[in-house]
Formats: sequence, C-alpha cells, structure tokens
Amino acid sequence: KKGFTLPLARWLKEPEARKNIEDALYDKQFTEQGFFKMDYVRELVESHASGRQNNAEKIWRLYMFALWRKTYMSF
Repeated sequence: KKGFTLPLARWLKEPEARKNIEDALYDKQFTEQGFFKMDYVRELVESHASGRQNNAEKIWRLYMFALWRKTYMSF
C-alpha cells in the first residue's frame, strides 16, 4: 500500500479556499483569544498566496484548529 499526497499547496492558493481560510483565521473571536501571533499568521498566508514560500502545512493546521475551536469552543 502506498498513500498519495494531496495538492494542498495549490488548493490553498485558490480564491475560494483562501477566502475560507482567511475568514476562519482572521475571525475576531479567534484573533482575540490570542492563541497565535496574528502578524505571523498573516505573513504565512500572504507569503504562500504570493508564491514566495510553501506554507501549506502550517496554514492547513492553523485552519483545522480554527474550525475545531469554532465548533467545540464557541459558547
């Protein structure tokens, strides 16, 4: 058996995916909780979108955490 890799880097550059990611990561409730330095998060997203750096794995993990937090920690 051999797995396959997802084209995550390419997917995260697509406009709809980027909008969803930014909506989740830049959400006021998420940013105000102070889990992450938002300047760094913004730089990760921007440098990936511009093609300067492949930050797909980091962005994906942040995005999944933001969605998890919204689902399980929003009261």
